[in-house]
Amino acid sequence: MSTPIRERMKALFSPIKKITALGLLLLGLTLPACSASWLVDPVIRYFQKKTGLEIRIQEADWSFRPLRLTCKQIELTRQDPALQVRLSIDRLAVQFGWEFGDQPPFWPRMHIERLEASLPRGKIRFKGGVTRTDWRTFFKKIPAVHVLKVQRFSGEIETAGNVFHFPSGVDLSGSILPETGVRLAVKSGPAKVLSRELSVSAEGIRGEMEMIPAENPLSWKARVDLSRAEVRTPQFRLAGPAGGCSWRGRGKLIEISNLDGTLSGFQGIFQGFQVRGQGELRLRGTARWGTGERKEEIIPSLILALTASRVALEKGNEQINGLVSGELRVEGVMSRPRLSGKIRVAEVRGELPPFRWRDLGGVIPVQGTYPELVFTGVEVRAAEFVRQGQACPLRLTRPQADFSASILGGGQRLTIQDIRLSSREWGGLTGGLEFDRRRGAVPNGTADLSGFPLEKIINFFPLAGISVDKLKIPVQGRVAWQQEASRTPWEFRLDLEAQGLTQQWAGPRWGMEDLGGRFRARISWDPPRGAWSGEGTQIIDRGDLFGNPGRIRFNDYPLEIDWKGQFNVAEKSRVLEGQARVAFVPSGPWEVAGRLDWAAGDLKYETRVTAGQVPLATGYRFWRDQSGRESWVPEADLQGTVATAFTLVGNQRGGRLRGRVQGADLKAGGADSSWSLRLKQVDLPLRWTYGDPVLPEPDEVVAGRLEVEEVHTPWIRTRGLDIPVQARKNRVEIPGTITLPCGGGNLFLGNPVLSWSGKLPLLEAGLELKGLDLAVLLPTTPVAGSVQGDLGRIRLDTRRGEAPGRLGAAVFDGWVEARDLVVVEPFSPDRRLQAAVAFDFINLEKVTGLFSFGHISGYIQGRVDDLVLKGFIPERFQLTLKTREVEGAAKRINVQAVENVSLLGTGSGEPGGLQKGINRWFQDYAYQEIGLSCRLLDDTFTLRGTIFEGGTEYLVKSPGWYGIDVINQNPENEISFSDMLERLRRIGSKKDPGGNHDGQ
Repeated sequence: MSTPIRERMKALFSPIKKITALGLLLLGLTLPACSASWLVDPVIRYFQKKTGLEIRIQEADWSFRPLRLTCKQIELTRQDPALQVRLSIDRLAVQFGWEFGDQPPFWPRMHIERLEASLPRGKIRFKGGVTRTDWRTFFKKIPAVHVLKVQRFSGEIETAGNVFHFPSGVDLSGSILPETGVRLAVKSGPAKVLSRELSVSAEGIRGEMEMIPAENPLSWKARVDLSRAEVRTPQFRLAGPAGGCSWRGRGKLIEISNLDGTLSGFQGIFQGFQVRGQGELRLRGTARWGTGERKEEIIPSLILALTASRVALEKGNEQINGLVSGELRVEGVMSRPRLSGKIRVAEVRGELPPFRWRDLGGVIPVQGTYPELVFTGVEVRAAEFVRQGQACPLRLTRPQADFSASILGGGQRLTIQDIRLSSREWGGLTGGLEFDRRRGAVPNGTADLSGFPLEKIINFFPLAGISVDKLKIPVQGRVAWQQEASRTPWEFRLDLEAQGLTQQWAGPRWGMEDLGGRFRARISWDPPRGAWSGEGTQIIDRGDLFGNPGRIRFNDYPLEIDWKGQFNVAEKSRVLEGQARVAFVPSGPWEVAGRLDWAAGDLKYETRVTAGQVPLATGYRFWRDQSGRESWVPEADLQGTVATAFTLVGNQRGGRLRGRVQGADLKAGGADSSWSLRLKQVDLPLRWTYGDPVLPEPDEVVAGRLEVEEVHTPWIRTRGLDIPVQARKNRVEIPGTITLPCGGGNLFLGNPVLSWSGKLPLLEAGLELKGLDLAVLLPTTPVAGSVQGDLGRIRLDTRRGEAPGRLGAAVFDGWVEARDLVVVEPFSPDRRLQAAVAFDFINLEKVTGLFSFGHISGYIQGRVDDLVLKGFIPERFQLTLKTREVEGAAKRINVQAVENVSLLGTGSGEPGGLQKGINRWFQDYAYQEIGLSCRLLDDTFTLRGTIFEGGTEYLVKSPGWYGIDVINQNPENEISFSDMLERLRRIGSKKDPGGNHDGQ
């Protein structure tokens, strides 16, 4: 039909529609007021047909002007697979409207002008959930409602597993116009939403919704506001959520806008920890999502803000609590959101045994597209960080760290770079780490150290109980480690340098001073097998190691150690195997190879040491220089090299050493060419057992020898000695007796033995001297006589030497005998000689003739007890001397001797004093007796006479009126020994006035 015809038909039927409607209206006005069933029943059937609801009404009333139906006590039910309804309404008022159709037969079309329901109660359940298509079909089936008003609905609405519970009532208003749109507004008091994993309750809910069912695709929008809500899941509880947001949907797209919500607290479980939080958490922004072909994609633009939130985590005795604040922006798509913001933590205290810290704070900037994130400029500070426990203690005071980090590789890799770590106790530490989940939990990384205290790391990972608490080892350098794949070994590379190491052990005698050097190593660690392997170089090139008696200085001769080995840590085994090359110019190159095994705590070891060329020249010169200028080691010139090889086998209770020292064409000589020694061949076996070794040491005898080409000293000259040597457990000896020509006589060494079974090495030998000529032994002095004696079996260790025999000399017409010879600290510059000396028939005329003391004739006898010499200077003695009566021997003393005796005794005595007056005619005097007693103790020297007569103490007594007396006029006089030495110097500086005699 054409448009003009259609318009004319509408114009024709329009008056007919109006006349018909007017007639029906007049008919209704003339109907009597009678039962409404004739009207209610059609209306109920109409609603049942449209909604599928069964409707029961106890009381109904209607009015035709306008058409209005009021019902009381209405029950609505529906039971089908999609929808279940059970609802009761106290009062329902429905006002109808209608209009005629545009097409014949022009029947009126009904709608609801106004629908009001009071106090509806019941339950509505959408069993299979309601899809967007269901909503459109549902609205097409129900009549239009221009005004809808529901007051105080109470009950439940269930859909898709979610239960909306409104116990105190909901007010609903709006309109339902299936052709043009649906508009609803909701207001409720306390309400609750329950699901299988979620519970949401609120003190109040406000919302509004607008939907246009006729559009394709379906579009809608809504607004929801919550007040004082609570959200619960099996793991978390959120307290005080409040705020609102707007919702918009069209087809498969949903959008949230104007989101602005807050949270006052939360608690829950995370990784086994109880988590609690208090403070303000604010979320604002927008989000939209839709269902694509494969998955839902959420596109947010959110800001998450935290304001001084107090957060706590607890699990048993483990706990962490502190303040968290900051802001985080989330944009993009939810599967790969873009994050940016900054998180701050403060006042964090933690207890995760064995770790504890307090007052931790920091800033963590975040940016990137998840899971690719960047943390630039992270700052962390704390007041204290402690690692508790006796095995590995650690304490950091005011530690601080700055670094940047990034999460890469789809969240598989975490890279931390530009790390700067420091604390009051530690030096600077910089470097980086890379965590790769595909390789395992341990990161690859590098660490640059500056002044880093290595002793703290050694104490943190102790080996066999070793602790270096008192040792300071500041190091600098780099440590790097990496793992190629999850099951491959870890590779470590170390390049460290340490200097200025100073420490003492066992008092001031042992230690190091300003020691320094480098350590470079490559180490491989295989965790599944518990195996370590590696190689490296250690160089000490500065500073000193000092001990008794000297020092090792590394400034001129660096010590270099090249090593490689492996360490296996199996379940029941601990095995270390390796070898090392030690290069040190004074001792030459050495090689060490061995194995340590301490399974079940029982240490066992087996080591082999070899040295092919030990240089005697540089070695001897170096060790003598290190022992100091006052060393007992003489200056010497050594030539040649020796070789050694030995093995050490044992456990922590003891072990044994077996080896040899060999050499050929060795030379030694004094710096002044006063002595020399040439060894054609050296072959010395070594056998040493210490402690209580597991392996028994058989008492076997191993042979060696010393082939001496020449011995030359001022007293000994000999050639061609072939000396056999025998070694057995802790013992090296020369069997038999060695005879050496010495000083015109012979020196006999009987069975020399070097043993070290005790705490100190011990040298034993028989020593006898026969016919030694003093003129040969002391060629620069006019002393004639001979020396001989049997010192017995001498014993010498590093602390003491003893000779139980006697040593005698025939000299000055008499004899001198020493016995009880002892040397204390024989290898120290402070060594001391102890002895007891006796002498008799000593001709004073021959003794005084050697000095400028003056002339005395006659013989003396005496003894020296408690003699102690340091070097050649006495420290203590007790001397007793008196005249020995010899028939026919003259006893005379000249003037100079008298004056010197007086000077020694009293400190006075004027030179030439006796040569005045009548005494100037006499040059010597007779005496009857000499008696002296001298004592030196604690640097105090006393000299007393031993001749007493009439209360007078005489040093020298005359025979009568014609002789001379020397009287001790100050018997209590005590002087220091230095003053006595000064008196002797004064005596030695005076010239003999000519009173010497030959005794004839």
